[in-house]
Amino acid sequence: MRVILILLSFFVVTSLHAQSKSAKPDLSGKHKLTLQWISFTEPGSVVFKKTAKDNYSIEGEQLGRKGCDSCYVKISGKVVCADAKTLKFTGKIETSVDILSAGEPCIKEGEYIFKATGTRKYWRCQDMKSCGNETSYVDIYFK
Repeated sequence: MRVILILLSFFVVTSLHAQSKSAKPDLSGKHKLTLQWISFTEPGSVVFKKTAKDNYSIEGEQLGRKGCDSCYVKISGKVVCADAKTLKFTGKIETSVDILSAGEPCIKEGEYIFKATGTRKYWRCQDMKSCGNETSYVDIYFK
């Protein structure tokens, strides 16, 4: 009987731990935002506002860096939190970096997936190609 209780307790604790790891987070509030061409150490920010269960509006930007005052990334739209590691974004992502496409704005509109992979503490846009076909990392960080 004692062995059965111990095993049952183990399965309950394991199940609760698995549920807590996969539970959808409340994204509401301010999060850091980075584009690697600008800076990882001086992030901008985005604000999530809850609009319905697992649905949010998102708005934010990261501006400039030493040597590129006109560089930026801006994001605005809607997000559905699919699970703890996946955000489904619909909206506009605009970037401008002096060394890419002669500093011309790159505007991407539509649906994009942001994923947190491995042990990363941020969601990265999975469409990483900029308008000039360079790789750009747009990251939204956990709180």
